[in-house]
Amino acid sequence: MQPTTNKNIPLRVNWRLWLLINCAWLLFSSASGQVADTVLLNEVTVNATAISEFAIGARVTGLDSTLLSTDPGMSLADALRRTSTVYIKSYGNGMLSSISCRGTGASHTSVLWNGLNIDYPMLGQSDLSILPIYFSPDVSLQHGSASALYGSGAIGGTLNLTTSPPQPGLAISLMQEIGSFHSFFTGGNISLANNKSYFNMKGFLQSSKNDFPFKNNSKINAPTERQQNASYSGNGIDLEGQVGLSLFSKIQVAVQYINFDRQLQPSLNDQNNTDEQSDANLRTRIAYLYNFRKSELQVYYAYLDDKITYNGATTRAKQDIAGLNFSGVLYSHFSYYIGGRYKNIEVKSPFVAGDRANEQRSDLFGAIKYTPNKWQLSANFRQAFITGYVVPFTPSIGFEYLIINRAQHQVSIKSQISSGYRVPTLNDRYWQPGGNTDLQPESSLSAEIGFTGRTKKTNLLAYEITIYHMKVDNWILWLPKGSYWSPQNIKTVLGTGVEFSATIKQKIAGYTLQWLTNYAYTRSINQTGIDSFDRSVGKQLPYVPINNVNLSVSLLHNLWTLGLVADITGKRYVTADNESALSAFALLNLYAANTFKIKAVDLVAFVNLNNLFNSSYQNIKNKAM
Repeated sequence: MQPTTNKNIPLRVNWRLWLLINCAWLLFSSASGQVADTVLLNEVTVNATAISEFAIGARVTGLDSTLLSTDPGMSLADALRRTSTVYIKSYGNGMLSSISCRGTGASHTSVLWNGLNIDYPMLGQSDLSILPIYFSPDVSLQHGSASALYGSGAIGGTLNLTTSPPQPGLAISLMQEIGSFHSFFTGGNISLANNKSYFNMKGFLQSSKNDFPFKNNSKINAPTERQQNASYSGNGIDLEGQVGLSLFSKIQVAVQYINFDRQLQPSLNDQNNTDEQSDANLRTRIAYLYNFRKSELQVYYAYLDDKITYNGATTRAKQDIAGLNFSGVLYSHFSYYIGGRYKNIEVKSPFVAGDRANEQRSDLFGAIKYTPNKWQLSANFRQAFITGYVVPFTPSIGFEYLIINRAQHQVSIKSQISSGYRVPTLNDRYWQPGGNTDLQPESSLSAEIGFTGRTKKTNLLAYEITIYHMKVDNWILWLPKGSYWSPQNIKTVLGTGVEFSATIKQKIAGYTLQWLTNYAYTRSINQTGIDSFDRSVGKQLPYVPINNVNLSVSLLHNLWTLGLVADITGKRYVTADNESALSAFALLNLYAANTFKIKAVDLVAFVNLNNLFNSSYQNIKNKAM
């Protein structure tokens, strides 16, 4: 049964949404009135993430744009799984998907949209399966602790979701994807821009019956069955705009709404389960920017409204955010970024005491960068003030030095030392029964060193290798307490690892051959036990693969693209004592695309064949994939 589409925007229009939509319309009107001006669009800071420029010494990676362009309807979870070595813990196709970066948990990686942390306040994490790449095609991942830059939760990593401003003029695009098991994705994009203003609107519709065949290993002889009760549908709209008020000032507006309705995929031994969940996420932001001669002032307000309905019970979290940033250049080699932010969180849920919870957070932060000659150095700091907690001062320092600087060969060494923290989620504190208001924030200290290189002779070679060490204290763990479970600050976890990536581009008789490889070796070891009988001490954390490999090769010729992607995931333990594990698996995917030019219209056709060898595997125990 396909779930019924849930109309989640109430008839009583929220005043914040009304204001921002009207601002977006103002931007559209301004842009359309000036579109005849075809001066090249100046570079603008669209996504309020300029602070990421101060992450000197950290490992920051992007996703393979060639692969993403051949399947723009994929989710962020699928994009990361195919193009990076972070582990995506997924409960099924289109189901809840969370990230594990450098061996940490899902709530240890922050997801940013327009510079705002959009992790769900109750859980402290984002469901990557309902974040479409179509809305945010420019994704970067900063590995390691970054709380000095981004605040609570950025212990294992930080995902930045951004969108570049549209090209000058009017552009319209439509796309349609049709896949196996009654899967459909329809997208549309219209943009209008000139040298001062722009308007960019995207929308999508998505659905899948998701009734794929699988081997049911929970039954004798592992019979092949067809998945039941796992359909999903979704829709969304994304608007971004800017209007130049003068030579020195501008207003930017961003509005995003995403709605998903899902039947939650049952486990292998309970195919008749009919749990359902609806997610509705509204994100809005308006900012005023004023450019001085060597600096910029930004003042912004944002409103986030997240609603999850599970089997008829609704939890809703509303966030009001206001902030001010001031950045600039003091002289040619010295730049800075300072600011403050206030956030008010209100939650209404039948699962918390009194059906309501409230929290206020304030942050003061700053960053400096010094770039003399072959050096880049940065120092960042943050002091957070959160209801009921004393959060420690959070700094980080980093450097990068250009060792070799020749025309055909460059090599750099870089390093960073950073601290991080994560405040207990509202679930951790207020869930009934079991919430614990006496929990302390988790804290981390990490160090990394790495080398990057680039060689350009007959072929282009780019590579990076990073070695890291991390310690997380006060790790929160839910434990049985009588007839219910309750969270406690129990664990100390040590994480060590190696990350490697390389890209080779070759020009061969009019063809471009591109090779990409990513590898991660991850050890995430529990150091403390609940009692003297705890056998998890010294063991790898559950669902953290020690080895993870991603390989791809693509061939480009004129307007044709042909590619092959191999994703290899190592063995994952599913119990804390490492007595039970899921086997390693490898997936092979093939894709092809061609662009047909018909006068002023580009028609792009693409095909993706996933899991070519029909491998049977599990990402989560007893969940078919």
